[in-house]
Amino acid sequence: MKQVGLIGAGNFAGIIARELRAGSVPGCAPAGILGTSERAAALAEELGVPLCQDIEALLTLQPDFVFMFVPIDAALSAALRADAALY
Repeated sequence: MKQVGLIGAGNFAGIIARELRAGSVPGCAPAGILGTSERAAALAEELGVPLCQDIEALLTLQPDFVFMFVPIDAALSAALRADAALY
C-alpha cells in the first residue's frame, strides 16, 4: 500500500483524502495531514491519520507521495524544505 501525505486541508484536499480512504485509488491510502487549522485537525480525525504541524513531522511518516493543496508560495517553501522536486 502506497502512503500519501497531504499538505493542506481545504475543500479539494478533503475530497482527495476521503477518496483515498475509500479506496477509490487502488493501492493508495492517506498517511497524514500537514496543517495547523481546525479544519486540518477535523479532517485528520475523520480519516484516522496523524495531524502534523510541520513538514518534518509529515516526512517522519515516510509517505511514498506528498500531495500539496496549498497556494504556490507555500508549496514551494515546503518542497524546498523537504528537498523534494515539483512536477
